[in-house]
Amino acid sequence: NFKNFFKYILHECNSCHGRTHFVSSTEATEEKNKVDHPVFPEGVPLLLTADQEIRMFEKKALVLASKYHYLFPNSSDRFLHPHLLGFNMVSKYFLSAADEQSNESFYNDHLHNMLSEILPDELLGDWVESGHLKEDNLKLLWSCFTEDAAFESCLGVIVKKWALLPSSNPKLLFSTRSPVLPMVEPLKESPDYQSFNNVVDTLSIMGMPFLEQWFPRAAHRFCPQTDQRSKVLLNLVNLHQKSPVKSSAEHVKILLHYFRLIDFQKEPQCVQLLRSLPFFQDAFGNWCEISTKTAYIIPEGIELEGIDLCLKDHNAILLNYRYTQDNIQPSTISIKEIKPEEFYIIHIFSSFSSLNEDQRYKHLRHIRDHLYYAVEISKSDEITTAHTFIDRLKTLRCLGPNNNLKMISDFCDHSNKLFDISKEMFSLLPEYFRGKEELKWLEFFKKVGLKMGLTERDFMQLVQKISNGQCDIQVMEASALLLNSFFLNCEVFSHEFRQKISMLPFVPVKALNRLTWIAPAFNAPHRLQTGQEIIEMAPLRGSYYGSKEELIWTVMPALSLPSVSPKILKQLGVVTEPSIDKIIKNITSISKSPLSNRALFDRASLDTAVPVGGTDLIKVMVSTFEFIKSHMNKSNPAFLTILSSVTCIPVYAQTQHGTTTAVLIKPSEVVANDEAGLYYPFIHCLPHSLYPYLDTVLQCIGVKKDVEPSHMRTVLEMVYKQSEQLHLDINTKKTVHSSLRTLCTLLKKMKGTDIPRLAPLYLPDQSGKLCQSTSLVYCD
Repeated sequence: NFKNFFKYILHECNSCHGRTHFVSSTEATEEKNKVDHPVFPEGVPLLLTADQEIRMFEKKALVLASKYHYLFPNSSDRFLHPHLLGFNMVSKYFLSAADEQSNESFYNDHLHNMLSEILPDELLGDWVESGHLKEDNLKLLWSCFTEDAAFESCLGVIVKKWALLPSSNPKLLFSTRSPVLPMVEPLKESPDYQSFNNVVDTLSIMGMPFLEQWFPRAAHRFCPQTDQRSKVLLNLVNLHQKSPVKSSAEHVKILLHYFRLIDFQKEPQCVQLLRSLPFFQDAFGNWCEISTKTAYIIPEGIELEGIDLCLKDHNAILLNYRYTQDNIQPSTISIKEIKPEEFYIIHIFSSFSSLNEDQRYKHLRHIRDHLYYAVEISKSDEITTAHTFIDRLKTLRCLGPNNNLKMISDFCDHSNKLFDISKEMFSLLPEYFRGKEELKWLEFFKKVGLKMGLTERDFMQLVQKISNGQCDIQVMEASALLLNSFFLNCEVFSHEFRQKISMLPFVPVKALNRLTWIAPAFNAPHRLQTGQEIIEMAPLRGSYYGSKEELIWTVMPALSLPSVSPKILKQLGVVTEPSIDKIIKNITSISKSPLSNRALFDRASLDTAVPVGGTDLIKVMVSTFEFIKSHMNKSNPAFLTILSSVTCIPVYAQTQHGTTTAVLIKPSEVVANDEAGLYYPFIHCLPHSLYPYLDTVLQCIGVKKDVEPSHMRTVLEMVYKQSEQLHLDINTKKTVHSSLRTLCTLLKKMKGTDIPRLAPLYLPDQSGKLCQSTSLVYCD
């Protein structure tokens, strides 16, 4: 009935006032019609609402003209009665989002309470299970939201407040406040459907929600669509943060090919978003995200042992080269390409101490076999990175136990026995660098600072240790090693250092047992007790080196040295050619030996035969006289006169065993004539091996070619001293009478001026005893 009445009222209004504000669908203006309208219908009780109540038309609209009033049974007073919906009425009397009022304010003032009365509070969350709202009711609501102008104008606010966006799998309801939104599947009739089909399937497998198929297209704008790659990327990142997605090579390949069409220059935020997904395969085959890390493409052929520790220290990651390169350009998403040597400098060297012993070994081997020589070649081209790499490697603490890593230069070549002399002074290469690849390691380590020889300081310390017997190997061996090294590198050492070394007693004296049976050797300046053995040590300076030890063994130490140039020996003060005065002193020392005892001519007491391995005394003197002879033209022969009173001439004597030996006698007791044999054992024949030196050396010291009066005087004097004024035996008497006859004969042949001085002269008295001639008178 009200409907008919309302039609009547409208008709009358049309008749009276033409197109009024109330009736006209197109509002008239005063300018066009020049009609004064009554204040109608404000205050007129003609507004029938859905709750069957007639209400006044209000100046401020409070009623919605919507066919979906039945969805809001508790708010029917806010809706126009459905019977009046067909009339053409002015919209200002009904609720709509006015320009001067924002959609959100309109929603808060008029729609929120309506929705709150029909929707559960659970839908006010970001997302909820779809069971909180029946699907049929949800569909009706969305029909209202998309067909009714008032609701449609506030749709953005509604879906932000309420979780009303449905997903098919899983069955959830989302609000636009949710970081994850259901995606819109491309329509089958869409030209992009086929190209996006794999992307949709992949995202679905990863857990991406998709809108229900029935969802009205008008509302698709609130959800990411497949052609909106940057929005899909953000949605996927949010999904991953909520529940980590699982990656596989196939799925990642599909998605990277899909996302790489994003213009990353225009949308730089997408770089970080893509890096936040586990779409990157690291060097170990793991899928990972790189959002907070410095990412590198794996330098080709780099050693991966323990590299995760190095990368962790620097918050960096290595990515599979081929995989990344095939799917997306690395530089597009800030993935860096880096040279192996540069990577070692930045990441591995600085974390080397974090690696275990096996990992450090493998990295060093990789550098040795694949990197160092290539870098060394690059270094010649003045490439800064190559220089830095080699310098860092040389100073890298990489060898030794974990708690005491040292640089390569702190270690020594374990194959060099010099470093075995004192192990406490040197660190030898660890055992695991020896064996099959030992030569490779040594060659490599030499180039980066391995200690191959001794410094002057090292050498000095080792010399002192040898002198003190503080060696880890035998002293003799240690000294030999040190000497070889010293002479090999002598020219490298400073002059001052060489002079210091030459004066230190660290060289073992040569054992001369072949000569010491004749006379004791020179006492070395340093004697070292090692167990039961005493080792004599001498300095280089002032010691003899050569093959003629018999010339000097009693006056200076003789050394065994490696082959070395005479020039260096001379600089070090080593004697290679003894002076004549040293030779004379050596002869004097020999003359004091037991072999100078005339009692040795007594066969009963003779026991001084040449020992096994000994050098015959006569050979010693032959060598001595030979040297003197060769140097006589360089010196004044007068220096030899000192030997005239020294027992320096060796002659043969018979031992009690029937063998011969040599005894030292004075030159005045020797004659280079067999006639001297008549006066044995007082005057002796010169051994034939000494004849070559008669006219030079021996003659200068008093050896005569023939028997002379002085010899006879010597015989008589010896007999006198031996007889001790006792009666002579028959043989001695014969020797005395023979000597006297020879003396007389010789004197008769001499002129007065040539007669030598014979005093004291000993002659026999009448009883046969020898007396000094001055105590006798001639019995004529």
